This record gives sequence, structure tokens and C-alpha cells, in this order.
Amino acid sequence: MPKIPNMPQNLLDEHMRWHMYPGQPQKGGRAINPWPPGAKDAAPGSGLEFLTFHRKFLAQFHGWYDKQAIADPAAVAPWPAIPPELKISSTGWNGTLAGDEDRIVNKPSSFASADNLGRFVEWSVHGWMHNAAAKVYHEPDLADLMSATDSTHFYQIHGLIDGWWSKWKKAAKPTSPSSGKTGKGKAGKKKPAKKKKG
Repeated sequence: MPKIPNMPQNLLDEHMRWHMYPGQPQKGGRAINPWPPGAKDAAPGSGLEFLTFHRKFLAQFHGWYDKQAIADPAAVAPWPAIPPELKISSTGWNGTLAGDEDRIVNKPSSFASADNLGRFVEWSVHGWMHNAAAKVYHEPDLADLMSATDSTHFYQIHGLIDGWWSKWKKAAKPTSPSSGKTGKGKAGKKKPAKKKKG
């Protein structure tokens, strides 16, 4: 069941506006424009915003979907990994994407913050997964911001990404969920052990 029937319009609109109006929260867009004019890299803060928005969106979706008679938990369950059938040359899979996936999956602590992780994911494998899945699974909606959330594969893709974020948190031990920064304390040092008397 790749297509989700009776998807609430408010959820469709929320996702569409968030992507369509970057830097225009008054229109429902994301607060941070990830690519302002002249930018050479995604704007700081946009990665954490990307991860946070989609985690919240998944929760809203499941709050509705899981109560429906047509609900199929397996159809919207997160992918445990990028499906091998997507990793073919006709979808654009290449050595760069393979390296990106390897870093995300096997070297999560190489990202200094959740924001760095989010920026990396959003502008590498995220867009590619949408387009590759649209092609391989014959789901053109996945490649269209207006209708991507109609597809069960959308929730599998973003469930996978959310899982990567959770894995990063375990590996990096962030000091603050809101900042996305990592560290062991103010100076990052342990207190010296007290010497025993005698």
C-alpha cells in the first residue's frame, strides 16, 4: 500500500509550506533559509531544524495514522538501512553517495553536532533517496514536495534518517538536545581522583 488514503490536508500543507517558504516562518516555512544568496554551504542551524521538523512531523503522522482502520505499521516502518535495490547506477548511486552513507552509518561521531549531521544528510543522501525511491518503486509523488507525504515510503525514508540521528546521539553524547553540541562538560576534563590518605 504505497499510497496513503485520506491523508489529513493539514499535514500535507504543513510539509509543503515548510519546504516551499524557506526563511519565511510567517508563511509556515522553515525559520532558516538553508541556502541564502551567495552561500557556499548550508546555513548553520538548518540541519538541526531539518531533523527536528521531520521528527515532529513523523510523530504527528503516527498520531493520526496508527489509529486508522487501514493502518499498516510495516508499510510505514523506518528502513533499517538504504534498500540495496536503490543502489544502482540508474538512480545516480555512486562512490560519493556510498562514502556519505558509510560516514553517517559507521562514523557518526565524525559529526561535531546534530546540526552538522542534519546539514550533511539533507544535502546528500536525503534528496537522492526521495528521487531514487520514486524511480525504483514507481512512486513519482516521492519526488514532489506537494505530494511526497502521501507515500508510505516517505515515512520509511524519514524514519531511517531519524534513526541515524538517534545513533549519532548515542555515539556523541550531546550535552544539550537543543544545541546539538557535544562535550564532557565545561572543560571536557574529568576531575582528578582524590589521593588516599596513608
